Amino acid sequence: MARADIVHLTLNSIRYLTKENVPIAIGLISKLVFTAEKSRDFAKQFVDGSGLATVAKFKLLARDNPPSLIVDTLSLIS
Repeated sequence: MARADIVHLTLNSIRYLTKENVPIAIGLISKLVFTAEKSRDFAKQFVDGSGLATVAKFKLLARDNPPSLIVDTLSLIS
């Protein structure tokens, strides 16, 4: 999966998701970065794929977002 650029592709797909489905994509990325065998590769994909810009663009840390989305986002950027 690390070779498939799954994190980068998931980040790019967020723009096509409804607001209700964005937590699913961020949850997937968070799980890959923190639990996968190749977590370093996935973390690099997050950074290289403009993950921080995605967080800002879609306001993933906004107060009105679900707590799980905020926690996953904070985990990714910490």
